[in-house]
Amino acid sequence: KAYPELAAHHIDYDMPFPEPWQQVLFAIDWGYHPSATCVLFAYVINGELNVFDEHYEMEETPIFTAAAIESRRSNLDLRRLIGVADHEPARIVELTNRGIDCSNADKVNTMGARMQIKEALYFKRIKFHPRCKFVLRDLDAATWDSKKDGELDDSQCTWGHFDGEATLRYLIRMLSTIEVEKPAENPHSAYDTASAAAHR
Repeated sequence: KAYPELAAHHIDYDMPFPEPWQQVLFAIDWGYHPSATCVLFAYVINGELNVFDEHYEMEETPIFTAAAIESRRSNLDLRRLIGVADHEPARIVELTNRGIDCSNADKVNTMGARMQIKEALYFKRIKFHPRCKFVLRDLDAATWDSKKDGELDDSQCTWGHFDGEATLRYLIRMLSTIEVEKPAENPHSAYDTASAAAHR
């Protein structure tokens, strides 16, 4: 297996959704058929990567991917949401035209990204909510290609491609150094608001 480090303790049934103040990032691996478009959503807290949600669809055009991201932003009140995607300019433009901040994913050194995933698993610096079933399936099933060093054996992927694993590679590059602390509350904010209203 490529990721034998994956274990039951990496699945967190009680993982909370992010708070509005938290930096939330998403990563996209585009696909159509037999590949799927996969979007992973995560945040970092206490040095741990929390992959809390997933969108996975085949034969999907970017307008529906954008709608899926916007739905989460609205329903979860995600105020600090940015993302990266596989390098398909027309699809990224579709997102940015809809007000979704998205740029090119870091695709340099694929093997390095895979090692980063393995290290995060080994040192317990990554968790997944069980709703992220497609990326968990990929991590559990992925095996190394015996003829191509550092590559996965796609012939073992009976559902198309390891799109969830690819998305996680983009995501872990983004979130490895990002953690935002909850801002301190201003004890005078209520007073200041009342004072401003009184002087109108």
